[in-house]
Amino acid sequence: MEAYENNIQIPVQIFSYDLSPLESIVKYLKENIRLNYHDIGVILNRDERTIWKTYNNSKKKNKDLLIIKKEKYFIPVKEFSNRKFSILESICLYLIEFLSIPDIARLLNKNPSSMYTVKNRAIKKKNED
Repeated sequence: MEAYENNIQIPVQIFSYDLSPLESIVKYLKENIRLNYHDIGVILNRDERTIWKTYNNSKKKNKDLLIIKKEKYFIPVKEFSNRKFSILESICLYLIEFLSIPDIARLLNKNPSSMYTVKNRAIKKKNED
């Protein structure tokens, strides 16, 4: 499983849907990659029951398959396994290496000032190590 897990790339575009970041990842891994709840839980370092509930919540909000059109940015799924950071913080920490905060906010359909707050919180947590 680990070798397979290391090859999974999450398209940033999925985070622009009206789902929470965790719902977006779980829905993508379940429907697009066709992983089961257990494997998703292992990859994301979360309980299988949490994954099941998150997936069901995502289906209530968006019944359709997440469509990916010419994605330019991907995040390795292993970036989301560190529970010290929220999903949004993990996205921000990864993308800040390549993009500015306003660009990240635009990609995620988020307010830039909110993304600055997320970035600062994530960097503070990272520096606590």
